[in-house]
Amino acid sequence: MTTPKRLDPDTRRQAILKAALDHSATHGWANLTRESAALAAGVSPGLVSFYYLTTANLRAEVMRAAIDQRVLRVVADGLACRDLVALAAPVELRAAAFEAAVAV
Repeated sequence: MTTPKRLDPDTRRQAILKAALDHSATHGWANLTRESAALAAGVSPGLVSFYYLTTANLRAEVMRAAIDQRVLRVVADGLACRDLVALAAPVELRAAAFEAAVAV
């Protein structure tokens, strides 16, 4: 029987971030918790806490990733919640997120 290979910390952190972003796009950014991110990434909530410390830090990183990757649903959720990271997004991205949210 072989033991699973451990991922290096940067790869693990990015995997958690990607899973949290995907979860936010599907279930809403405001519903993202350390527990839901952990479940989506297949890791323990403690590991999410190790990398991101708080849910606020996790959400901020997810919002930055959503802005970088133009995930409009997540940006729109952040704008609706008056998230400071979302509010600092480029104007054209905020407008596109708003238009996408209104079209739904």
